[in-house]
Amino acid sequence: MDAYLPAGYMSWQINDQLWAGLSVNAPYGLSTKPDSSWSGRTYNSTTSLRTITVTPTLAYKFNDQFSVAAGISYMSLNARYTSAAPALANPANWGVLGIDGSGSAWGYTLGATFKPTNTTEIGIGYRSEMRVDLKGDFFGGAAAAAGAGLTAAQATALFDVPIQANLPLPQTVNLGIKQIVNAQWTVLAGLEWTNWSVLKSPAVLKQSNGANHALFANGLPFNYQDGWYASLGAEYQWNPNLTLRGGLGYEWSPVKDSERSVRLPDNDRLWTSLGFGYKLNEQLNVDFGYTHIFPKSTKVTINSANSNYKASYGANFGTLLTDADTRIDIVSLGLTYKFDTPAKAANLPGKKVVK
Repeated sequence: MDAYLPAGYMSWQINDQLWAGLSVNAPYGLSTKPDSSWSGRTYNSTTSLRTITVTPTLAYKFNDQFSVAAGISYMSLNARYTSAAPALANPANWGVLGIDGSGSAWGYTLGATFKPTNTTEIGIGYRSEMRVDLKGDFFGGAAAAAGAGLTAAQATALFDVPIQANLPLPQTVNLGIKQIVNAQWTVLAGLEWTNWSVLKSPAVLKQSNGANHALFANGLPFNYQDGWYASLGAEYQWNPNLTLRGGLGYEWSPVKDSERSVRLPDNDRLWTSLGFGYKLNEQLNVDFGYTHIFPKSTKVTINSANSNYKASYGANFGTLLTDADTRIDIVSLGLTYKFDTPAKAANLPGKKVVK
């Protein structure tokens, strides 16, 4: 499944020490939708999460060695979480039930850079936890009628109600190091920790009285652990206009083997990246990157030991054993434009040019 993730970043230098910035991006996102003929739709018909985050930021430069920054983030979120109710008929004809909802949250970001030497730069960044107050509706209750021992009308009246859930999205810490080796070579390294363990089993409640929704008595079964990502890369200055880039990264998945689901059949994975940056003129740069990700061989086992398991689906559909074959390619294109026109070297105040 293809996805397009636009993002934009702007900065404005107010004076020699103060900068203002604005970013618009999508830090969280997910979309999985299996074939309608697959019996595993009992555990995932469609899962979709879309976010947009806007973050205005201020940065202050104390001196040539030390700078800090802080920003306030606003995020809007839309989510869809559905399953198919199993029956003996063709899975493509199974009824679909689930949640549609949206919400928003506020958070903040902090950052600092330190340059102990002219060739070494260390940066650290922090993004706070954001708690989304999700509100929406449960739909398709009639599909669960047989399993609940109800008529379609009774199931619709009981299940198809406005719902709410509090979704905690994790805090993140990033550490980066940049080392200039010589005029051509620069080495970069990074380490990221994401507190996914905060997302356990969020309760799904009825808006009318705050009681648990009958079909989500144990909440949404995520139960992640914390995630880690480490990377190492290099830049080569081919000429004054062209910079070549490459790197490797390794990600430790927050999804435990015992809790893996078909909604997110994630596993540890190796990232490989190549790219370049080209300076078209003094004001416009273009950057291109390509990443291919190699996930570990992944199996999904949903049985009584997995919190996704539903005993009510019975012997035919309650247990799911399957392999996940994942292919991930990321292509990125960026444009950087400077609205001001940098002064020529000979015109800079206090600059003496020797010819």
